[in-house]
Amino acid sequence: MDVRQYTNAEIEEVGRVARDQGDQMLFSLANEIIAVRRLRAAQSPGVVLVETVVSARTGEGRINITLGTTHFQVSSAEARSLALNLLEGAEAADHDAFVNRYFRDVVGLDSNAIQTLIGEFRAFRAKAGEDPP
Repeated sequence: MDVRQYTNAEIEEVGRVARDQGDQMLFSLANEIIAVRRLRAAQSPGVVLVETVVSARTGEGRINITLGTTHFQVSSAEARSLALNLLEGAEAADHDAFVNRYFRDVVGLDSNAIQTLIGEFRAFRAKAGEDPP
């Protein structure tokens, strides 16, 4: 048996269709599923819950983001900027870890010297304009 987890956007669409067709039970079920996911995200500090919504006021797409008990909403452009910052941060973290391993395993430096060097690399990168904002 194949099991597939539906996205929140898919569940929201099911809820909209059920509401429009007068299927109160399915509409309620869809809302309960979303509520349970939000509750789980709020109870799990490491879980990030991302939901898409359409603004009733402007008609524009918005993104709800929940991280533990913190909840905020951003525009599509802001979400893309956040995603890019996360990707750039991940790349920089991987680079720093590689530099750390190299100077520890190959050069034989201690942790304090390595952290000083990594700090200097970051400052040089920022000065050269290559560091993420």
